[in-house]
Amino acid sequence: MKQHTPVRLLRPRARSARDSSSGDASTDDALLGAIHALAEAVEAKDPYTAGHTWRVTRYALLLADHLALSAAQRRALALGGVLHDLGKVAISEAILTKPGRLTKEEFAHIRTHPLIGARIVRPLAPLVAGVLDCMEGHHERWDGRGYPHGRAHEDIPLLARIMAVADTYDAITSSRPYQKGRSPAEGVAEIARQRAQQFDPDVTDAWLAVGASGLLDQLWRHSAAGPLLFCVFCDGWIVEPHPGAGSALHVAAGLTTDCPACQVRFQLAVRNGRLEVVQIVALSSKELAYMAALAPHDLAHYLAQVTERMAAAGVRDPSDLLQRVREGAPLQAPRETQRHVA
Repeated sequence: MKQHTPVRLLRPRARSARDSSSGDASTDDALLGAIHALAEAVEAKDPYTAGHTWRVTRYALLLADHLALSAAQRRALALGGVLHDLGKVAISEAILTKPGRLTKEEFAHIRTHPLIGARIVRPLAPLVAGVLDCMEGHHERWDGRGYPHGRAHEDIPLLARIMAVADTYDAITSSRPYQKGRSPAEGVAEIARQRAQQFDPDVTDAWLAVGASGLLDQLWRHSAAGPLLFCVFCDGWIVEPHPGAGSALHVAAGLTTDCPACQVRFQLAVRNGRLEVVQIVALSSKELAYMAALAPHDLAHYLAQVTERMAAAGVRDPSDLLQRVREGAPLQAPRETQRHVA
């Protein structure tokens, strides 16, 4: 499987001017930041979607690894996963959270969200090449019976075909007002049943291989029903623990967990009756590599952003890891990066 450095999933990071296709990095970051805020507003409208975009993005990136996609394609999937349902900002909350079957008119209304989302982002098309494919095409079907355009086979962009599998799998395995989520094995089996009908056969085969690896089971445990824990480094969501035993919060308190995106290790504790990240334990090799690749000015800006988020979230750095990075001191990542909370 292709190895890669972490892809930042949410708010834009410090970057050099050459990374900006528009030539004005600060303007691009402001525009992307505004669009991210809209995407988060969609999640706030519908309790089901809390964590949905995060999981869909991770699923899509697992497929990207298996298919050995380019760095540019991975970046498009990372942003496309976050923004794929952006158009639902224009959909009535009553429809999004309706517990029963939708009427024909309500379903037609929901089917407009790919085009609405694409229309919002289209002015940034040069900056987010490939993202529009994810947003506009994730409900197209291999057999041509999808929407909004009814495209079929290779007429559907590859990134949209990948996003369709990731989005559908999360819908199958997540609980909604009108259905109980199914298990990872049942979700994988349903994707397999739709091979060459709803889904691209090659992408489906890649998905089955990812499913056989066991990685889907790990991500499935990041359920929206658990408390949302926020990574101050990569802005990804960490959801702990899987809904289950009532004492799970207290069992988890005092233990550590690794962010599944950047793999930075954090200490957990219960504050005000809820599980929270309270301090940094160790920086991962992925995070150290990410910071080492930044120019000095960008690194300083990035560390300032992280420090600001830590202060807002009450996350401590008792070992002064960030200060040691600023000073150029050598740091060693943990030998293993794994999840310590089941």
